[in-house]
Amino acid sequence: MTGNQPDPAAPDPFATDPFATGPAGSGPASSLCSWRDSAEPAEMCAQLLTGHPLGQILDAGGGEGFVTAYLMGSRAVETATVVDQSDHLLAQVPPPIRTKRGRLEDLGPEDGEFSTILVRQVLHYVESPETVLGRLRDRLQPAGAIYVGQLVAPDPASARWLGGAASWVSDTRRRVWTMDQLLATFARAGLRLERAAVVPQWQVLNRSAPPQPEHDEVRRLLRLTERDGTVCCRIFWLHALLRAEGSA
Repeated sequence: MTGNQPDPAAPDPFATDPFATGPAGSGPASSLCSWRDSAEPAEMCAQLLTGHPLGQILDAGGGEGFVTAYLMGSRAVETATVVDQSDHLLAQVPPPIRTKRGRLEDLGPEDGEFSTILVRQVLHYVESPETVLGRLRDRLQPAGAIYVGQLVAPDPASARWLGGAASWVSDTRRRVWTMDQLLATFARAGLRLERAAVVPQWQVLNRSAPPQPEHDEVRRLLRLTERDGTVCCRIFWLHALLRAEGSA
């Protein structure tokens, strides 16, 4: 795995003021609040897919298709399809990307097979991540790959606090993972980790965020920082490239 072994001599990626404007990721004026249409997470996806023929892309729960469009800007793609439940988001998908309204749980043989499946910030919304990952695994071509990009908490206690108390967790969000919990979910779904990267991310909580956690260790790990009613905490992107168990 790349990116998860910190260099002791490297600067602390969270040492900067999260409220300072500047380069992407350094403050609310940048990707701190807008990762959905930020090139940085999309570029990490592109890097993990280096050397893998994109072929037929399925953007699972891909909304307006931002990541797929980003990949198509520099890589050869045969076809691309976004599957999502939101008519509003699908209406924003740029051509020639195809769209299909539907649930990931309902994907089947009639939907075809794909060289590349993208799953960014989706698994925390579905009822059974293992079921969805299994469905996606079954839609892979023999040499196909699944990219998963997911925000994760630094430890189980932080994940529980964010999942149960923090107001940035929407009504439709079902869980917050740690990296280890998410990797275990991949394995249970019959997926093998080929390579991955872990990238730090400041996350903004809503103005109505609850009081800070009672445990000092959770406060320390999340580095909760407040200014003018806005609260930031530190979490991480896990970017993973996966293949079906038993595949080449």
